[in-house]
Amino acid sequence: MYTKRIILLLTLALSFSAGALSVLQPAKPLIPFSLIDTEGKPFTQASMQGQWSLLFFGYATCPGICPNTLKVLQKVWIDPVLDQKLHFIFVSLNPTDDTPAKLKAFLAGFNPHFRGLTGNAKQIEALSKACSIYSWQDPEAKQLMIDHSATLLLINPQGAIKALFSPPHEAATLLTELKTLIRP
Repeated sequence: MYTKRIILLLTLALSFSAGALSVLQPAKPLIPFSLIDTEGKPFTQASMQGQWSLLFFGYATCPGICPNTLKVLQKVWIDPVLDQKLHFIFVSLNPTDDTPAKLKAFLAGFNPHFRGLTGNAKQIEALSKACSIYSWQDPEAKQLMIDHSATLLLINPQGAIKALFSPPHEAATLLTELKTLIRP
C-alpha cells in the first residue's frame, strides 16, 4: 500500500512538472480563415502550407499567460534548427485593440521573427474554437482581462494540426519534442 502511494505521488509530481504533448493521428486540418499579419498583409490557412508553424492564441496586454509562454518560446527559438524550420504565429484574441503595429511591437520584445495575426473577431473566434482554444472575457469588467488557454499548436506543412502542447511549458522539453516532430 505504501509503495503504491509513493508511485502515485511521483506520477502526479512528474505530470505537473512539464506540459503534455498530444500528437494527432491523423492531423486535423485547419478551417479556412483570413486575417492580417503584423506587416499588414493578408494571412490565410494557406499561408502556413509548405512550412512547420507553432500557433498560439493570446493578446498583447495579457498580464501572465502570454508573456510567460513567450519567454519560454524565446529560449526555444535560440536553437538554429528551429529558427530555420519553424515559424511562430501569435493569433490575437483581442482584435479590437491589437492592431498589426501593436502586435509587431509586442512580439518583437521576445523575437523579431515572431509573427502576429489580427482581424475580424468572428473569424478569430471560429478559428480558436476549431483549434479547441478556450477564451472568455467578462463583459462587466472595468479592465480588459481575457481568460484563455495556453496551448501551443504545431501545424504541419500541409496546414493541419499535428500536435498540441499543453502547459506548463518548459523550454528544454518543448525544444526536444519540437525537434523530434519536425525532423525530416
